[in-house]
Amino acid sequence: MASQTAPMQAGKARFVFLGLPPGRYALRAFADENGNGKLDTNLVGMPIERYGFSNDAKGNLAAPDFEAAAFRVDADTQTVIHLH
Repeated sequence: MASQTAPMQAGKARFVFLGLPPGRYALRAFADENGNGKLDTNLVGMPIERYGFSNDAKGNLAAPDFEAAAFRVDADTQTVIHLH
């Protein structure tokens, strides 16, 4: 597992993961809108900050499973995550 933090500029952030071996990976991202370093949730556990997953995968009252969010990584693979 790897994680990174980056500031958003013009509504976008860019992350680069160097040295990943080829394989299948899934990403999750969130906008830490209050700067506390975590994805905040309401009393029933639903996120109150914007978040998203690779493949724009969606779960049903939980994070999507790996298969829904997984994508193949080879040399110089790029993907986009839309936050909702």
